[in-house]
Amino acid sequence: MELIVLLRALRLFRKPVILWHHQAVSTASNPLREAFARLFYRGIDRMFFFSERLIRDSLRSTKARPDRMQMIHWGADLEFYDRLLQSEKPSARTGFISTGKEHRDMPTLIQAFGQSGQPLDIYIGRNSGGENYADILGRQQIPPNVQVHFTEGFVPYELSRKVCRAQCIAICCMKTAYTVGLTTLVEALALGIPVICSHNPTFAFDIDREGVGLSVPYYDITGWTEAINRLTAHPSEAEAMGRRARQLAESTFNLERCAREVAEALLKFSSQT
Repeated sequence: MELIVLLRALRLFRKPVILWHHQAVSTASNPLREAFARLFYRGIDRMFFFSERLIRDSLRSTKARPDRMQMIHWGADLEFYDRLLQSEKPSARTGFISTGKEHRDMPTLIQAFGQSGQPLDIYIGRNSGGENYADILGRQQIPPNVQVHFTEGFVPYELSRKVCRAQCIAICCMKTAYTVGLTTLVEALALGIPVICSHNPTFAFDIDREGVGLSVPYYDITGWTEAINRLTAHPSEAEAMGRRARQLAESTFNLERCAREVAEALLKFSSQT
């Protein structure tokens, strides 16, 4: 992809280049590297971002052009999750579940659930997103209320079925500069399940303000324990969070809107293809 972008910047490639930019555009500390990056970014005709925060942070860089930047509302396929809800009929959801791949903070998650005593099922690959979770988890003292399942052989549909049956989704991540955990989060919205999530300021919405769950500062074991205990002790509050989560998915963060925004952006370049 980098070669195509560079050729586009040099006007040797005539097709428009449109891509997802997961992190904010940054400024390199090395002047030569920054000079090359300014040339390189001329080869990108449109950049899609997952949040306005990433766009605002990008504008601190002189090579970021606001007319070439756009937020897309990443969202789940509600029709798929409606069929899943119909088949599973989760009238009595139980326990907490953690899924996902990138930069998951397993030590904080496990210690917090060890202190709370609440049941947690972790589904994760042995090696996923550049992390060796088999090694990380092997160095943890896993309490009896926490079950670890490595996902080799699982397909996304099977994992979604398990998520559908949980009372709360735990998204415990390490600090990063982009929207780690976002896909897990929008799945929770689609299923109408409350979340406890590491506070990631690059998300497109505030979990606490929208009332769809609780956010906790990075690496805060005590904060996680308190959030777990709060949702466990107040099931009616958790149910209300789940209802608001589904409403947010229906109004804003869904596949239909996401696809429409991408399609409309692509159509603007149709005459150049």
